[in-house]
Amino acid sequence: MGLNTSTLKLTRFYLYIAAIVLTVVTFIVDAVALASLKTYYYGGYSFGFSTLRGAAGFTMFVCIVALFLTPSLAFGNVLARTGALGFIEILNRVLYEVIAVSVLGLFWFIAACVMASYADVECFDGWSMCGKFKAATAFTWLTFGAVLALSIVLGLMLHVVRTSNGSIKDTLSYNIDGEYAPRANAAGGAAAVESHPYPGAAAGGNSYYNSSPAVNMPVPGDK
Repeated sequence: MGLNTSTLKLTRFYLYIAAIVLTVVTFIVDAVALASLKTYYYGGYSFGFSTLRGAAGFTMFVCIVALFLTPSLAFGNVLARTGALGFIEILNRVLYEVIAVSVLGLFWFIAACVMASYADVECFDGWSMCGKFKAATAFTWLTFGAVLALSIVLGLMLHVVRTSNGSIKDTLSYNIDGEYAPRANAAGGAAAVESHPYPGAAAGGNSYYNSSPAVNMPVPGDK
């Protein structure tokens, strides 16, 4: 096998830990930046930073979702064994976990782009709150990078399961060491149906004439 499943599992776990830590840091830094976005007065103009508030608020929403989803996926096996959030094990199937992490990565990418674009428009050098906002933007990009790397690793795990004739809908991502759930009808054709051409074949016969002893076949010349 070209890819080492143990390495993929270990990489998956560490990337989840990195994503969780970065999400917590981003949540804290973004909360500080959001709290510092008060109305400023400069040169007779007031700056309410409504767009910055919106960007920071969206990032805060992504952080809250990620703080629930990321640890749940990372420790899905533990949660399933203890009975807490047992439904999370459904998301730990290789296919569904790839989809969940990819969607989460998309939200992180949008948050990072929005934060970066508005930071350049409404922030001025020397304002302390702008430094905090740019720090929150940087950590948002770092978290997106970790989630992106995680989605790539999960994609490789999906590839391993598929090439090993495993079921990507049933195999658990944290248990892919050669223990794949079998793919339904892996050959791709219709399920084989056992059939016998005639009763005699089932009994070991090899011709039509001994297939059914109850049938009297006509003999040539008899009247």
